[in-house]
Amino acid sequence: MSGGPLLSFQVDGRDIGETVRIAGPGTVSVSAAVESVLPVSSLEVVQNGCVVAATSAQDGRRLQLEADVKVDGDCWLAARCGGPGHFDGPSHHDVWGRGIFAHTSPVYVATRDEWELFDPAHARYMLTLIDGSLEHIRRRARRYPGDPVSHHHGEDDHDAYLRRPFLQARELLERRLERSPGRP
Repeated sequence: MSGGPLLSFQVDGRDIGETVRIAGPGTVSVSAAVESVLPVSSLEVVQNGCVVAATSAQDGRRLQLEADVKVDGDCWLAARCGGPGHFDGPSHHDVWGRGIFAHTSPVYVATRDEWELFDPAHARYMLTLIDGSLEHIRRRARRYPGDPVSHHHGEDDHDAYLRRPFLQARELLERRLERSPGRP
């Protein structure tokens, strides 16, 4: 192996985390590559969560993919790869028991002046997840003594510390939903 990243990805020559600007709907060129010490069997390009280009190999250690991807509006693109039997093969030792895989952060594609991708249905679903997380904190989260050894954040109210990011996210989503056209 060359010592480079496990998974590399570019869109129209732009790197992960950057924004590609095109004038309206069109096509962008994507390039993805994976090189691993573990076997890799699939390499995919994902657009807004849907696979739009893919390649595969039996028990390879290196895969490469280049494709032109149609863009109808603002979107995000990312690359992901999986080992053999990604869904039914060896799993990570985590709570989800996921197959062995890697996924890049996105490259954003803007077809207008400002990139925007907002789905009110997804935002409402996220609010449900936030409420469930807050309920979990309220009812089931483990409580430890309020000493600085177990609470490294330096705040006296540990529950408030845990709830804060969820409450901030809920507030932002609710404000964004209020500005959304055609809200229920």
